[in-house]
Amino acid sequence: MNDPKHPVSDAMLDRLRLEMSHYSNFVDLILGDPDSRYGGEDGRMTLIEILGLLIGLTGSEDDAIAWIMNSGGYTDAVNDDVCVGLAHGGFWTLAAHCDWLQVIYTYRDLCPELIEILFRSGGTQA
Repeated sequence: MNDPKHPVSDAMLDRLRLEMSHYSNFVDLILGDPDSRYGGEDGRMTLIEILGLLIGLTGSEDDAIAWIMNSGGYTDAVNDDVCVGLAHGGFWTLAAHCDWLQVIYTYRDLCPELIEILFRSGGTQA
């Protein structure tokens, strides 16, 4: 796995844990349970990489957390929710989302309208 494109602070991880604690314990499982279905340290590093990529795509730590909670443009396109997928998935769900975000991040300059729709505008109705 690549290093995150943007540093992820401990404060961001704490905010994500707090936000998700009202919905699901998957963030606690990823960050704190080495035997969880999320792959232990590999899952933790993958989540951190996802967050780093999202900071670059959304523009801030707060927006990255908000995107995980309500991935409007993604949901509009695939009729599925990132947060629900991560909560009910496992390590390979994390890895697939990370790979997808890495592709989008790598080619972000070629598709500014797509970045706006998927990560900054809260989604659009297609």
